Amino acid sequence: MSEDCLTCQPIVDCPLDPFGLYSLNLETFPIVIINPPQPGTTISITACGQTFSADIPSTASTADIQAIVAALWVQADAANVACPDPGPDPPPDPPVPPPEVCFNTGQAVHGCCPNGTTYGFVTQAGRFFAATCDQANVTARAYANQQATIWWICLGDLTATCTTDDSISFDITAWGTGVSSHPVNAWSLAEGTLPPGLVLQTGYHGPTITLSGTPTTPGIYDFILNLTSAAGSYAERHYQIEVLAAAGVNAAYNVTLAPPSCGAAKINKTLDGNLPPGLNWTEDINGHDIISGTPTTIGTCAWTMTYT
Repeated sequence: MSEDCLTCQPIVDCPLDPFGLYSLNLETFPIVIINPPQPGTTISITACGQTFSADIPSTASTADIQAIVAALWVQADAANVACPDPGPDPPPDPPVPPPEVCFNTGQAVHGCCPNGTTYGFVTQAGRFFAATCDQANVTARAYANQQATIWWICLGDLTATCTTDDSISFDITAWGTGVSSHPVNAWSLAEGTLPPGLVLQTGYHGPTITLSGTPTTPGIYDFILNLTSAAGSYAERHYQIEVLAAAGVNAAYNVTLAPPSCGAAKINKTLDGNLPPGLNWTEDINGHDIISGTPTTIGTCAWTMTYT
């Protein structure tokens, strides 16, 4: 047990110290014993980067080994005392800051409906992030493309020509995978003005809303309707309503009809039904359709102008 102790560091609490070496104050500078002291061997002690060795004769007694080892301890202790102080440990490297991240801006994509209207999807700003803003925007745009393909919306037609003091009601219907049959579709008037006297259903409704009321002022009114689904896709469409002045008996009447909102070239025009007695349909040099004359009879007449 005593020889095994000499292979430990001096600061180790060994149970037996037959040589009495631990009375030396060597704890400040640990000393490593490379070889245990056995008769007929060489003992080496390393201190402060130096190695001190001594041969132990094969006939050495315990007292002789004690003296040899004690002499080596003295040399090693002197080397440790002269050993330069390495100084304080160097400061640790500063922590590496995490990479900066950049969030996406709003990314919108659009698609086309069979009726020529458009729909789209918007990825809101700040939903995706990456090391660069370009990477975040690419991810956000890819997500918008995916969602627009899955949840598409189209808005139906609205052909509305009416006269003042005439109570009307028109339905506007949406369809597509993004349109719910439940009142979770958000309808809103995005731009434009409705004819005075008409009210458009807005807020959360099913796939159909109603434009109704009694127009009071003649004119051509343009507006844009927006529908946003619960899934986040949306559709916008431009609509136009023409309000004609009501014709009075024995009062001159002259109204130019608005051209079709679709913008297609007018190939054929057909007037179905009967105009009030005293009114006629003509066309000016620009191809605009005019209803003019002096009504002679009180009543209601139904007629439709068709462009094909």
